Formats: sequence, structure tokens, C-alpha cells
Amino acid sequence: MGHILGGKSVQAITCQVIDAVHRDGNDAGLFFIFLPTKESSMFNLMSSPRFLRAVVWFDASTGVLLGALHLLLTAPLAGWLGLAPGLLQASGVLLLGYAALATAIARSEPMPRGWLWVLIVGNFAWALASLALLLGSAAAPTLLGQAYLLVHVVSVALLAELQWMGVRRLPAWAAA
Repeated sequence: MGHILGGKSVQAITCQVIDAVHRDGNDAGLFFIFLPTKESSMFNLMSSPRFLRAVVWFDASTGVLLGALHLLLTAPLAGWLGLAPGLLQASGVLLLGYAALATAIARSEPMPRGWLWVLIVGNFAWALASLALLLGSAAAPTLLGQAYLLVHVVSVALLAELQWMGVRRLPAWAAA
């Protein structure tokens, strides 16, 4: 049985709409709102080389932004986050280098599968390093610094996961 919504079950409402569409003989339009087509499924979206390219572009842009922030605002960030200035500078340089690689990959046609794996491994390594800083005793981040590192762990691991799913679903011809 479907979930209750306003006294009627969602399943019953859906069946009534589908039955009404079939009775009218109009299978186009409204019917397809309720039953997703193959082209509109999330699986196909994530299997698209365009989806993967968009994720890589997003990854590159956040790398440029954070790298620039780490280098241009080293002293204030060190105070706010409780992270060493040298760590912020080194991570800024790494982020800009990573962003340059991600940009080159995103611009390639087709995107090189081997270099995409380098991005994925790099993102997982970054997430693990952020987690180590968060949980380890090598740094004493402030509460804001802990939140900053936690956001890195979650968001970078999510980017790596999206890239990993995208690369695995690429057809062999799309990224030789």
C-alpha cells in the first residue's frame, strides 16, 4: 500500500491518474510525468560524459578558489582555523596544481580515463588527509577549523565518489 497523503494513498492517486490517461487514449504528456523515461533517469544522467565533465569542472573551480584563498589569506586563515601557515601555503599550492590538472582533463575530448583516476585517488587522499588532521594530534584546529576540515572530508569524498561512478559508467570509446 502507498503512503497516506491527504486521506488517499499515493499509490491509489498514481493509479487513478495513469488509468485516466489510458482511458483518454492520450499516452503522451501527463503519463510521462509520473513514470520517468529512460532518458530522464538519474542513472543515465550520471552515466553521461557531460555529467562527469561537469563534476570535474566543479572540482577544478573549487580547487582554484580554495587554493587562492589559502595563499592570499594565509595569516588570517591560520588564526581562524588553528592550522599552521605552512600547511595552508602548501595546501594552496597543491590545490592550484590539482585544479590545473582537473581543468586540462575537463577540456580534453575525450577525457583521459587514466588521468580521471588520478583525480579520484587525489580526492580520496585529500579527504583522508583532512580526516587525519581532524582526528589526529598533529594539529589543534579551532572549532571553525574542525568544521572546515569536516566539510573537506565530506565534500571531497563526495566529489571522488561522483567521479568514480562517472568513470566506471563511461563507455570504453568515451574515454580511451
